[in-house]
Amino acid sequence: MEFESLKNISGITEFKTFRNSSRYFNIAKVIANDVRRVLSYCQVTSSGLEKMDMGLLLDHYEKERPDFNDMVIAELCQVRGLKMITHDGDFKKYGITVLTANKTLLS
Repeated sequence: MEFESLKNISGITEFKTFRNSSRYFNIAKVIANDVRRVLSYCQVTSSGLEKMDMGLLLDHYEKERPDFNDMVIAELCQVRGLKMITHDGDFKKYGITVLTANKTLLS
């Protein structure tokens, strides 16, 4: 979100360049502190990979070509009944509960 709002101001158009900037360092501190607060309300759980049908996931991946990591994470959320905290708009298509400030995911 910060990268998007700073693109026009800073002239940095590539996220990887932004990630190596001093502005990102400060934002990373804020993000880390925010995540620490969120984690205080979370419970660690096993991965759930053993409950997934990897053959079906790979079939879907081969046909639909989604982002494989997003697909596995969404499947884990479904299998484990978990909510996803993300800003990634790609998760809208997976039918899982997403906690976000991303307006695309909220609509």
